[in-house]
Amino acid sequence: MSGPLKEGETIKDRYKVERLIGEGATGFVYLVTEISNPAITWAVKEIVSSLPAGAEQSEILEQFQRECAILQNLNHTGLPKVGETFSEEERHYLVMEYIDGENLLLKLKIRESPFTFEELLPVISQLTSILEYLHGQDPPVIFRDLKPSNIMITAKGRVKLIDFGIARHFTPGKVRDTYIMGTPGFSAPEQYGKEQTDPKSDLYSLAVTVYFLLTKEDPEKFAFKFPPVTQFNSTVPQWLSAVLSRALEEDREKRFPSVGEMLKEIRKNVHSESKTAFSLPPQPQAPAPVSDTAILFWKLFSSVTLSGASVLVLRYDWGIPLGLIFAAGAFLFTLALFFDFFASHGKRGSAGQGIPPLIPLCAGIVCAIVLFYPLRSCYAKLTPPPRDVYGDCVRNLESIGVACELYAGDNGGLYPPALDKLAPRYIEKIPACSLTGQEGYYYQTDGGAAYTVQCKGRHKEEKAPYFPQYSSSKGLSRQN
Repeated sequence: MSGPLKEGETIKDRYKVERLIGEGATGFVYLVTEISNPAITWAVKEIVSSLPAGAEQSEILEQFQRECAILQNLNHTGLPKVGETFSEEERHYLVMEYIDGENLLLKLKIRESPFTFEELLPVISQLTSILEYLHGQDPPVIFRDLKPSNIMITAKGRVKLIDFGIARHFTPGKVRDTYIMGTPGFSAPEQYGKEQTDPKSDLYSLAVTVYFLLTKEDPEKFAFKFPPVTQFNSTVPQWLSAVLSRALEEDREKRFPSVGEMLKEIRKNVHSESKTAFSLPPQPQAPAPVSDTAILFWKLFSSVTLSGASVLVLRYDWGIPLGLIFAAGAFLFTLALFFDFFASHGKRGSAGQGIPPLIPLCAGIVCAIVLFYPLRSCYAKLTPPPRDVYGDCVRNLESIGVACELYAGDNGGLYPPALDKLAPRYIEKIPACSLTGQEGYYYQTDGGAAYTVQCKGRHKEEKAPYFPQYSSSKGLSRQN
């Protein structure tokens, strides 16, 4: 095979080669710019037919022409758009949309651990949308080479399926494929010459891809006999392990009828988990035994705090009724403190003896007034928050993110124009942040390719307030 074109060379007097971005057994892929407008970039696939004439050359050219014909008739956001196809002597070209991103194989290699299911859910949803589109063509298009290296993730988190080099149209009634092609480990058993590949073959490859990304285990070593995915990754839900095991059945009649049915099963379980998370409150824990001294201390602390609150409310004219309520509470706690104090010490006030009953009460009120100003500055530190509002917000944002991906799976990879479009089909209701109440979340989309959901509330972690947010490209993050 002739060598690749060099940087700066031109193709068809229209495209300038910027660099080589891919190389295979039969050709090359270049990043090029249009000579008339260098701001426009393309990916150009080149096949060199300098081999001696024969069956192998004929097969290569035939497959390249089939790839060009298939791609020219497809239009989906998850597939590269085709510019044109042409030939120059022994070189044949396919000009396609250049996809700026990384493939999933490279992303997996730089990680210390496999992907989590939550990270893969947007990818599964978008891949299913692409495969459903291909399988819905007339005749259906069978991709046949679904694997991590052929799945590109753009900078905005969108999934693009590349390399239709061995894709083919399904032919009803045909016994088997003309050529045995595919990637060992990721290809379905029927791709090895036994039967004709069909949409269930891509379903199998999708399941292998998910299995591999969840485990980092080479699928070829299993020889079509995959153990449960939980054997290698205990964080994977049992229901997902069962879904993958069914999709990986060697007998394709035992697999899901389609990729859409597999995604439907995933959505059902994810929706069930999300609904449970929203509808079931946290289980209360039995309080630890409290000593009499601790009870006495908290009554004293409560009386002082309520006294300070009443002074604050009345001092700044926030409402006399509210101030009187705080003052009454302080009085009742101080009175309870009085009886507990004398009961625990065996001293009860009587005429001319003991401690006059008003002394502890007055002492408590005076103490509250004296301690008001220092208490005002440290009250937040002395009183722990009633619950982990940030933890609640994280769960809310993750559930909203899952609902957005389920919506995108049903709408060609596009996200909803507004959060209220998610309820009640994809999420029972849009939750409110525990800290902000009914103010809810701020949602922004660029028209379908990406989205961001951000909490309006300010949460405290140490001394820095931040805004939690969830996006289609970065997942959960914090904006300081």
